[in-house]
Amino acid sequence: MKSQRHVNVEQGKKGFQRKPDGSIPEVELGSSFSSEMMNDLLAASRAGADDIERYVRSPFWEVRCEAAMNRHCDDAMLTELAGDDDKMVRWTVASRLDSPVGRTLVSDPSVMVRFAAIERTDIDPSQRAAVLAADPEMTYIAARISRAV
Repeated sequence: MKSQRHVNVEQGKKGFQRKPDGSIPEVELGSSFSSEMMNDLLAASRAGADDIERYVRSPFWEVRCEAAMNRHCDDAMLTELAGDDDKMVRWTVASRLDSPVGRTLVSDPSVMVRFAAIERTDIDPSQRAAVLAADPEMTYIAARISRAV
């Protein structure tokens, strides 16, 4: 007897329907993945110092994240991205260890961003302890992570 998942894939209800030759047909992406955004994602990952600023101001948060990861994104651009409305963009900035801008996000409204900022290796341990002691959400998450590890 086949598993329910296997049956669903064969019927095409979810997962991929394989072609007779075993290959997977092209997937039609949802409306959130426009060709413009996909092109900009690729371009942002490859952008040089002269081009990166265009992607820092993209209307797509995914592209702004990619721009924040680009080595040509300087501290001025990262500072702009640190104030972004999207928490994933701010998290990306907080995760950039080669820039001091991420340290400024230890008091971000998003606990995810605060945690990325406080876990940086360039944060003083006493500052980390003070932030954790003053932030119940962070203390809870840190305790859960340490138990899971």
